Formats: sequence, structure tokens, C-alpha cells
Amino acid sequence: MTQDQAIKKALSLLDNLKITNMAVQKTYVLEHSQLQKEQDALAEAGEAWTFDKEKNERIPVAVQYTEEDDFYYFTLWETLDGIHITPYPHGSPDDDSYVTGARAEMILSSRGIEYLSVESHYMVMNKEEEEALIRPEQAIQALENKYDQIILSNPVTVENMSLLYVPEIVNKNENKFELTPVWAFFTTEEITALGAKDNKAIKETMVYFNAVNGKEIV
Repeated sequence: MTQDQAIKKALSLLDNLKITNMAVQKTYVLEHSQLQKEQDALAEAGEAWTFDKEKNERIPVAVQYTEEDDFYYFTLWETLDGIHITPYPHGSPDDDSYVTGARAEMILSSRGIEYLSVESHYMVMNKEEEEALIRPEQAIQALENKYDQIILSNPVTVENMSLLYVPEIVNKNENKFELTPVWAFFTTEEITALGAKDNKAIKETMVYFNAVNGKEIV
């Protein structure tokens, strides 16, 4: 099964589950030859075994992988009108505004789906009239204004900027949300982290500005 065939099969299987409008973002391939190499290394180290409860002892296991064991690992994002719905969570659990991102993960082999995880899938019930969006330059200025008011220990780097939809809660009990277009900034900042290498780590943050009125969504 080629990568293109695997992607088509993955999307078709999701459609059958009524999980539509998904797009593959990243693909990883693990071939049976690599699995066999890892298995052989475990066997040589005496770590390839199963436990026999009746005999109360370990029993060596010999596993032979074939092409049927080749698999693809996909991460997928949901899209609406060609625009991704953010795959990242936002809001705060403290004030009940927390919303998970819309994303899925799948492991697919020639046997079918080996693993599937889906976080939030949205069914669009109605659409409002389209409104004009602020220009990217205006969103960048809003981001600069935000950080001008914050005392930073280290610089904040904008890794990328994109147009996304962000779900905002309308009625959580009824599972109703409004998908708001936003200018999204993925930023990184070096921070102090005790226990990390050199006591430093990279903090990743998503910053959203409503693409209609320019206000930050937190």
C-alpha cells in the first residue's frame, strides 16, 4: 500500500465513521523490516518474552514481521471551507471556557485501523453571512501591542502565522459552539525549567486574534 493509497483509505474509513472534512497533516511510516530489527535486538538481549501464568515463568517469544505489518501513522486536522479548525486546546478549566482542539490520530495497516483517537469533531448546523477580515498586518500589530505591555525575560519568537477557526462555547451543556475565524500565531520562548538540560526549555504558545474585530481570544 503506497502512501497515497493509505491516505485515501484513511480518509475513506473516517468518512464511513461520519468523521468528515479531515485532512492529513503529518505522515510517519514504519516498515516491517524496522520492526523486525527492533524485535531481533530485543530477542538477542533476552527481552522478547511473554509470561506464562500457569507455569509462573517467562517464555521466549519469536516474532516474524511481514509486509502486512507495515503501518502508517497519521495526524489529521479538521477543515471548514478550506480553513483548518485549530487542533490545539484553549481557554481555562477554571472558568469553564476550556475547549479541546479538533484533531485525530490514526495508525493504519493493510488490516485496517489499528488505532484511532479523535478529539472534538464539529458538525456545522448553520452559517452566518461572511464578514470582512482584518488584514494580516493588523493582526501582527495587535500581537506587538500585546507583548509591548508585558515584561519579558526572553524574546518571544513567532514561528508561523495562519488563518484558523477557533471553537468558542455557546452552550456547553448542549454541546454548541461558534467557530470563529482567527489569525493564529505559534510562538516560542526560552524559559527556565529546573531539571531540564541546562535548566532551560522552550515554551510553545498559540495566540489568537479574532479575524473580524481584532480582539484577542484567550
